Amino acid sequence: MSIQDFSSQFALDVQGLERLKHTARNDEAAGLKGAAQQFEALFLQMMLKSMRDATPTTG
Repeated sequence: MSIQDFSSQFALDVQGLERLKHTARNDEAAGLKGAAQQFEALFLQMMLKSMRDATPTTG
């Protein structure tokens, strides 16, 4: 399974997490890269949400 297959799935989704675990068992490097991409996506999502919440909404 290629890393591109992980781009449409989210690790917090149960099926996505199970697929990520399965890939990590079969190919450690691909599993590590997939987990890192999921972590980065989650981190950026949280960071952007915090930045949006911090911007003033009036004037």
